[in-house]
Amino acid sequence: MGALSQALRELETWPGSSDVTRKRLADRLRQRQRAQRAVIAVVALAMAAGGVALATLALGTGSKPGAMKLSPGTVHALRPAWIASVGPVSAAPVIGGHDVVVGTNRGEVLAFDPSCRPAAGRCAPTWFVPGRASSIPVNVTVADGLVFASGQGLAVYEEACAVHGQACSPLWTTGVSIESHALGPATAAGGVVYVGSPDGRLLAFPEACGTGGATCHPMWIGETGSNMALSRPVVSDGFVFVVGNRLYAFPLGCARGGAACSPRWSAAIGAPSFNAPAVAGGKVVVTSDRVLAFPDQCRPTAGVCAPAWTFRPADGGPLTAPTISGSSVYVAGSRVYALPLACGRACQPLWVGPDSGGVELSTPVVSGGMVFVSTDRVVAFDAACTSKGGPCQPLWSSAALGPRASAPAVTTGGLFVTSSDGTLHAFSLTGRAVGSP
Repeated sequence: MGALSQALRELETWPGSSDVTRKRLADRLRQRQRAQRAVIAVVALAMAAGGVALATLALGTGSKPGAMKLSPGTVHALRPAWIASVGPVSAAPVIGGHDVVVGTNRGEVLAFDPSCRPAAGRCAPTWFVPGRASSIPVNVTVADGLVFASGQGLAVYEEACAVHGQACSPLWTTGVSIESHALGPATAAGGVVYVGSPDGRLLAFPEACGTGGATCHPMWIGETGSNMALSRPVVSDGFVFVVGNRLYAFPLGCARGGAACSPRWSAAIGAPSFNAPAVAGGKVVVTSDRVLAFPDQCRPTAGVCAPAWTFRPADGGPLTAPTISGSSVYVAGSRVYALPLACGRACQPLWVGPDSGGVELSTPVVSGGMVFVSTDRVVAFDAACTSKGGPCQPLWSSAALGPRASAPAVTTGGLFVTSSDGTLHAFSLTGRAVGSP
């Protein structure tokens, strides 16, 4: 209960505001506090009567105190827990504070209870956003109690905005994007939402710019000079980094009043890419047909920002977006590669996974000391693998889920993944088999 009290204290110290989102967040925290107090009171009475040895309260996707947590030593215990229908070629699931949220290829947003226990068949959404006639795919981002759905425009919803399988209405939208083409995945940071436009512009919106379905306009617009769609933006060290035909670095708040601004610096990356960059340890890592690491505070020499190091797999082929964890960078193609973040000019992998037979893997996800990737199934590797010259062997692999599976969303007690046959799969360390009561 201490974490909730601290959150409430911090909210109460913020300046007075008519921000509806902030008020709802405070109300939600107070409701959760009351619920916790009620549970604690019941537990105390039961223990006094000698009927309960221990009781716990789990909120969201967190694990119960004392529960088994996902680690290299427990991953073998992952079992299917439940499934749900989400439609073909859906995006990777996203874990929010209350729900597991999926954007679909039909322009829908579907939210599911992480602890769903269907009496029979498949889990039903706790709330949803219906698709549009255009059926443009939707990418979902969850942050600050809000769901940002980018497709044919950007729409923002309160998480858990409806119950009992009802449809949600947006707090605000941007209206339809240019020529109705899809916007890129959004990123929310510091009260601002950043999203790439198909005409090569980076758009920055206030996170709380409206309610009641209002149409919002950008605070500022970053001009790349390209007409190519952009990757998911990444905010770090005072910059917004985004990838298209080049890597671009825009300073935060680089313009006001909807005005346009130019990047502080940019860099050539080889082949154009839609892969989001990764930023940590003073490096911006990007992938195209190779891996490149640039200083995040690059000062171009003669107008050129040169990479600190590069790596190109011997087997070639496309690479996924990079993931940085600790002092390592993880990327995948038909193999998983673990690279040092401080790699030298002759960069060599720390370890390499086995060949997937030419099948492109998903973007690596690092959690609990493991690296997860997907093909037609989810596979887990030890992040600290010592392969001794050979390929690093998986710690665990799920059964086949379909021709293609998304990158998984991983929690302390399990994971969620969508398959190309239109199914959301939930795996748990403690869950029952799919379809069991």
